[in-house]
Amino acid sequence: MKKIKTVLLRALLLNKRLLKKPSFVLILCMIPLLTVSMVFFANEDSGILTVTLCAEDSSDDLANAVIDDLLENKNVFRFVKAKTADEAHDSVVYGKSDAAWIFSSNLQDKIESFVSGINTPFITVVQRENDVALQLSHEKLCGAVFPYVSREIFKKYMLNNVFTTNEITEEQIYEYYEKALGGGNLITFKKIDGTPNATDSNYLTAPLRGILALAVLLCGLAAAMYHQADRENRVYDLLSPTNHIIPGIATISAAVFDSTVIAVIALGLSGLFGSPILEITASLSYVLATTAFCTLVGTLTRKAKRTGQIIPFLIILGLVISPIFFNFVALKPFQIFLPTYYYLYAVHQPIYILYTLVYSAITVGISFLINLITEK
Repeated sequence: MKKIKTVLLRALLLNKRLLKKPSFVLILCMIPLLTVSMVFFANEDSGILTVTLCAEDSSDDLANAVIDDLLENKNVFRFVKAKTADEAHDSVVYGKSDAAWIFSSNLQDKIESFVSGINTPFITVVQRENDVALQLSHEKLCGAVFPYVSREIFKKYMLNNVFTTNEITEEQIYEYYEKALGGGNLITFKKIDGTPNATDSNYLTAPLRGILALAVLLCGLAAAMYHQADRENRVYDLLSPTNHIIPGIATISAAVFDSTVIAVIALGLSGLFGSPILEITASLSYVLATTAFCTLVGTLTRKAKRTGQIIPFLIILGLVISPIFFNFVALKPFQIFLPTYYYLYAVHQPIYILYTLVYSAITVGISFLINLITEK
């Protein structure tokens, strides 16, 4: 019991000491501030592209139906509506929109002509350039119009190959088309455990977990630098050089634990918090992995100045190769060296918690071996 009290007291003192460092407090404050900012902007009207929609004939029911569908479906594109074609065109010219989609008048007739083989365009796309995002937006446009085109193809086939105009009405054909289509989604997304995947996640908040994990990593690296500064100030001279790594691990783990607690709370407030048991277990394993990684970095650099110099590089490296924004298979041989990789997978695949523990044990073992060699 006395040993437990001693450990808790030392942990409390380490936390108190860390909280007296303005740089560490600043990093901790950055976590909730970053979360609040991303959630706030995610709730705003936003998108990777702004597309202005317009119907040449404002009374065209079909054009208005397509435009309303695009406006109602939230996705990575931001859609706005213009009253006239000139207004939509000017929004691109003056940089208010990235593109304008102008639907021709008599859209139903134009689609019927298109299905009949008369290759007459019925949508005008106005844009200043043709980058990757704009090319992706064309897929969205095709997806919005295709149901109406396919319905006309179905009608044309039924009238030419199955029925005559006297045997079936247009309304009946459309009714049969809706029954044949069946409604609903063609694809259902599920997680590996069989639970449905959330479809209402925002593209702005999706990378938040990875960014918060990097903030925790930054806290751990800063703590490693604090420990090295203490060594340079001869704070641990009562201990043998080979034992200096022990207070280093304690300092780093305290900083990582504090920042992880704040990050978990921030995730809960942002709506990205999943299963409580899995989230907490993955977070605790991430504390171990990050402590091990930062200890290894400190063991290799040995000087506070060197650690401070490579911290920006490590954070940028983590941002680029960790599966935060993109996940490239070719980067996996490099991803496995960072603790963020295991954490971002562990919250979805519990087996990675075990991998995290193995990673932590190996990394700490390498750190002790290097420390033993260099401090002799």
